Amino acid sequence: MSLNKKIKGVVSVGSKFHAPYTAEALYRFDMLQKFIAGKKFQNNTLIPQQKIMNISLPHYIAIFLRKLPIFGHKLPYNIISDALFDVMANNKLSNVDFFIGFNNFCLSQMKTMKKKGAVVFLEQRIAHVQTEIDIYTNEFGSVPSNLSKRMVKRKLEEYEIADYILVPSTFVYDSMVKNGVNKGKLILIPYGYDPKLFYIKGNTFSAQDESNKPLRVIFVGQIGFRKGIRYLLEAISKLHEKGLNIELTLVGNIDKNFIPVLERYAGSFVHRKFVPQSELVEIYNNSDLFIIPSLCEGSALVTYEAAACGLPLVVTENTGSVVTNGHDGVIVKVGDTKSIEDTLEMLYYDKDFLNNLKANVSQSIKNYTWEKYSERLVNAINNALDKSRN
Repeated sequence: MSLNKKIKGVVSVGSKFHAPYTAEALYRFDMLQKFIAGKKFQNNTLIPQQKIMNISLPHYIAIFLRKLPIFGHKLPYNIISDALFDVMANNKLSNVDFFIGFNNFCLSQMKTMKKKGAVVFLEQRIAHVQTEIDIYTNEFGSVPSNLSKRMVKRKLEEYEIADYILVPSTFVYDSMVKNGVNKGKLILIPYGYDPKLFYIKGNTFSAQDESNKPLRVIFVGQIGFRKGIRYLLEAISKLHEKGLNIELTLVGNIDKNFIPVLERYAGSFVHRKFVPQSELVEIYNNSDLFIIPSLCEGSALVTYEAAACGLPLVVTENTGSVVTNGHDGVIVKVGDTKSIEDTLEMLYYDKDFLNNLKANVSQSIKNYTWEKYSERLVNAINNALDKSRN
């Protein structure tokens, strides 16, 4: 490779996720040749539209299959839609120096780019597939349809082919190592937030100044089993029985399988299905803390966004957040109602501690903007390409 040659790469994702920020990071440093996305999105990035290629058919097929009556939720829809996207995107590839593919969507593309001599990065958005399987099996006695045997095989092959695997949290990193992935392949790069979209409005460092005010707790995300919401609702119910004035707001779509659980705890929470981003910022700023006691994640973007609005985080290790326990949030045990209950009760009564968390989180989160993410990502890519030349 000529030292004077501009380094160029492709980002490919069969949906959206945080991929626009990944592609924008490359564009900032004049390293983006093309961004291939499976889900159309409003382009608020710096990326010129001519560098974005949408391949949306597989995404719509997945939606159609999942909505089929009676057996739609049992279909391994993603092995069809994700593989189709992979094949269609594969036909759009040309010679580049490196390729970043998001897990599940890029096996054929990875093989092609390896043959073309590119350095191949896999963006691993969630824990190792075997960790996923273990968590689901322990929690429910079975795994969901999107973890079919063929999809598991596909995921494992992606791990094997990748030159490097980008992971967003120590939870994902540890899950990969535990399941036999070479540490030398792993690059830890946390995600980020946009400070123009998520920010503190006014003075928020006075949680519960009045003793009769409720502790306002918010969750944002899909409301279902994987997010640990069952344990959160159990804890809130117990705290209400103790007479604690806690308001829980759940923002997000509800997993149909989770509806019976929500019905058991009717009256213990307020549900908001869809909230525009501008209104979500208001809700964050009018809350006291953010909670997401997930069973399995990668690194939930909502934790960065809530923290940017000054909210301390109550999370599990498996949430994959950037929390420092006791400094800008509290880490609770996975799948443990009592741990959540005790933590919320402590924060309810210890206003000084809660306010210290709020003050700290507003400073620590500044290290995790998308601009910081861009710098970390580009440095990692350049280091990997330097190694490949030697």
